[in-house]
Amino acid sequence: MGMQEHKNKLKKAVAFLFRNDAALLEKDVNERTISAKLALYLSSEYTSLNVDCEYNRKGDEVKRLPADEESRTDDTKGKTIFPDIIVHNRGDDTQNEVIIEIKKEGNNDTERDIKKLKALTSDSGSYSYKYGFHLIFSEAQKAKVDVYQNGEKVPAESFEIPAPNLLTPQ
Repeated sequence: MGMQEHKNKLKKAVAFLFRNDAALLEKDVNERTISAKLALYLSSEYTSLNVDCEYNRKGDEVKRLPADEESRTDDTKGKTIFPDIIVHNRGDDTQNEVIIEIKKEGNNDTERDIKKLKALTSDSGSYSYKYGFHLIFSEAQKAKVDVYQNGEKVPAESFEIPAPNLLTPQ
């Protein structure tokens, strides 16, 4: 599956989120809540793959950042990684397609997300997700998406997903 097909599936799922769950974005709920709802919509787009939130396994092993990364003991800052959403073939790593990290606008703590996206999409790494998407939600108005591939940000592929006009019939 190519990048454009993944982008189209993400756009469709985010449009469902805007349409059905805008209140989650407006009420400043935890990013995990938004991730879980988005994963639900993505599941209907990826019928032959698994869509999981905070899935921290590579086979039976725990997913970890490379050895040169900072090691701490708490869940959100340590070497163990919990991707917000992944699209993959659960348990065997034969189709690691997409990793998605989510932030709400104003949450400037993006450094760790970017490290995860780079590490998990790197060809030289042990995960080799084909694509990474960094979604930054601006309340219920739009989502800015930065794209990562081969361990690097691909600025030419970045895009925005506007919230649908709810007053206009779909």
